[in-house]
Amino acid sequence: MALLAVLVLSLAACSGPGDGTTASQIVARVNGQEISVHQINQRMQALPPGTAASAAQAQAREVLERLISQEVAVQQALAAKLDREPNVMQALTAARREVLARAWLDRVAAGVEAPDVAALRTVYDAQPDRFAARQVFDLQELLVPVTPAQFEALRQRVQTARSAEEIGAHLRAQGLPLQAARSTVASDAVPPALLQRLLAMRDGQAVLMGAPGAARIVVRVRAKPAPLSFEQARPRLQQTLLTQRRNETLVARLDEATRAAEVERLGDFAAPAVVAGASAGAGTAAAADTTKLATPVAPGSTVAAPTTRESPASPEDIRKGLAGLQ
Repeated sequence: MALLAVLVLSLAACSGPGDGTTASQIVARVNGQEISVHQINQRMQALPPGTAASAAQAQAREVLERLISQEVAVQQALAAKLDREPNVMQALTAARREVLARAWLDRVAAGVEAPDVAALRTVYDAQPDRFAARQVFDLQELLVPVTPAQFEALRQRVQTARSAEEIGAHLRAQGLPLQAARSTVASDAVPPALLQRLLAMRDGQAVLMGAPGAARIVVRVRAKPAPLSFEQARPRLQQTLLTQRRNETLVARLDEATRAAEVERLGDFAAPAVVAGASAGAGTAAAADTTKLATPVAPGSTVAAPTTRESPASPEDIRKGLAGLQ
């Protein structure tokens, strides 16, 4: 990004005489409306590291042309007073909310300290199957459309089969269509439940798993050791633990802020009344399962449904909300 900033600033310097730092950051004007170097830098953040200077400069010029076209379109929209259209106003408001929420989440995440070496070592030692005793599996996968009855009949055959070829021959003899694929995957990239099954299998053994309207058969063709030393695994561990800590911090901070906020559900989104005699815990659980949104009320309209005060959000609710923002 440092090279990119220098290149774009050079474009700004070549665009005309400047009158200080501010002027040097202006790369174009459209009917007097300025386009700055920061707008180009923002659009080019996805540029791969190590991009050649000539390629980066050409990309920067392309971005500038797109920004100019966009600015022309924006000015035309404003001249037509499209910013006063209800759907446009709603979209602008939604975009503003998303940007502000993202900015707050990013600031909270940025304040989380990276894990130290001791924390990394603890995780490394606790998961030998993914690091010190890591393996690479060659897998044969078969996907077969089956009925529930065929699935159960296939289970016994898969358990006694000694190879993918034997299973494939059986499926073809039964007239069952199948899709076959080979893959190679390391143990640290396998979901924990499947990993434990693969580790317990011998080469040639298969495991049967359900899929929508089909059976998925995974055959362990072979496995070979591919250990990762602590230093090799350290960058991945660092990123994984940092991400985990940031998510936990975001959940805690958002939970704290939500509990402190005065939130009400209105209209059709009001929480159902708690049945007399029901436990307080049941009422809280029911409230936590509903969407944490206030229903917008149009000017001049009335709300006939009751108004209820929001109960504290559960950590799971907050995780779902964070997943939608991230």
